[in-house]
Amino acid sequence: RRQILEEIRAGKLSARDGMIALQQLGQAPLSVVDTHMDEDTPEDAIAIVGMACRFPDAEDIDSFWQNLTAGRDSIRDQFPCMGRVQNDFSGQVPEPAFGGYLDGIDAFDPQFFGLSPAEAKAMDPQQRLCLQTAWHAIEDAGMISTNVAGSLFSVYIGARESDYRDLLSLDEVNSYSLGGNSLAVLAARISYLLDLKGANMPVTTGCSSSLVALHQACESIRSGHASIAMAGGVSVMCTPGLHKVLKRAGMLSPLGRCHAFDEQADGFVPAEGVGMLVLKSLKQARADQDRVHAVILGSGINYDGRSNGITAPSGSSQVELMERVYKDYAIDRDTIHYVETHGTGTVLGDPIEVGGLREIFVKNTGSVAIGSVKSNIGHALEAAGVAGVIKTVLSLKNAQLPPSLHFKSANRHIDFGMNGLRVNDHLTDWDAPSRGRRRASVSAFGFSGTNAHVVLEEFIHKKTGRHDDGQAWPVVLSAKDEAGLKRRLEQMAD
Repeated sequence: RRQILEEIRAGKLSARDGMIALQQLGQAPLSVVDTHMDEDTPEDAIAIVGMACRFPDAEDIDSFWQNLTAGRDSIRDQFPCMGRVQNDFSGQVPEPAFGGYLDGIDAFDPQFFGLSPAEAKAMDPQQRLCLQTAWHAIEDAGMISTNVAGSLFSVYIGARESDYRDLLSLDEVNSYSLGGNSLAVLAARISYLLDLKGANMPVTTGCSSSLVALHQACESIRSGHASIAMAGGVSVMCTPGLHKVLKRAGMLSPLGRCHAFDEQADGFVPAEGVGMLVLKSLKQARADQDRVHAVILGSGINYDGRSNGITAPSGSSQVELMERVYKDYAIDRDTIHYVETHGTGTVLGDPIEVGGLREIFVKNTGSVAIGSVKSNIGHALEAAGVAGVIKTVLSLKNAQLPPSLHFKSANRHIDFGMNGLRVNDHLTDWDAPSRGRRRASVSAFGFSGTNAHVVLEEFIHKKTGRHDDGQAWPVVLSAKDEAGLKRRLEQMAD
């Protein structure tokens, strides 16, 4: 019986033939075979087994989804100076700055992570947020930190150099601040904390950073260089400096919103956020009986080459990338019914992106909805790609497409009358396709010229045949004090 199950999991025996063989042995196969076998999904697919995030107005995955479905606009018109970090701005009063901001980025428990308060204070908030969110993603994956120690677990994080060091006084510049503000140490913090032996590295390709990180994480699993991988991205603005630079470059929206694909598109709004995904091969996730949030069917990256400007998007490169991903992973474009776009809401970028999608889906027989999470939270820069992935995974799981905000009339340079492309501007039930499963893709195009594209598929957990015997199971919670325990109880109840 064990040999038959191993052959089914290895793909040497079909689920149907395996069921027959098990029945001949007098076994009850449905409890195992139906749970783990799916002949439609490729062997090299990657399973997302854990997720965690913090985005504007959203402390976790659940609140993020609630905000998306409610069409919540999380942009604020003022940079949050007071109480933002442990240091002040030395009297600086920044001008009004639209953005999607995180709350409580100064809140951190150093002792939980084996750090001293002095070391934690010298650390870039991006490093602190990555540690916290990585821990929550591991928990969400049902893993115990001691069980992954010593394993080939790789970590890839999209990030940029922090401006936190600008807030440190000369007295606070020390050995802690050196590592605490180094991009090289950001991903290493997670590997060090969990004692991981796989590769770890930051990825910095601009707006595509976290989606490139996701591709690299998938490749590390496909190549056998990692058994588990974590991919994500983080973006924090400790000072208003980035706003000033982007404004002088003419990139920011004077209206203070990302009007993706709309006639009012006039630039983007920067945002903060952090998101982490835990990955395994789908085969391994099935064997481990993991909860699978969604499946990554394929991914790819490329570079624009020389174009009409190093920061300008290249429509031909975007098309070439998508065509290669669909070809390399034998993905039928006709099965894609939603695209989470890069969709920054710029006069130049939006028409180029939609033009590329038109070429890709020119023969698509159905309607393809598009949307942009940037319309909700702003452009999360290095964390933008993972924000789009998490939104899309939640859409697949809940069979709903949240509204893309601020779309009233189409950009005059975009023709939505062709090929069934449409902006999903209201909460929509995502009907199951007539064949196969719901599928979607996510794009991110870096201002560096580096592009990334990922294709996702829903995962359907079939009944295992196990029965609830009515037994009550204890759940152990702990905290440092009564107030903390009460918060923990409320979190568990939620």
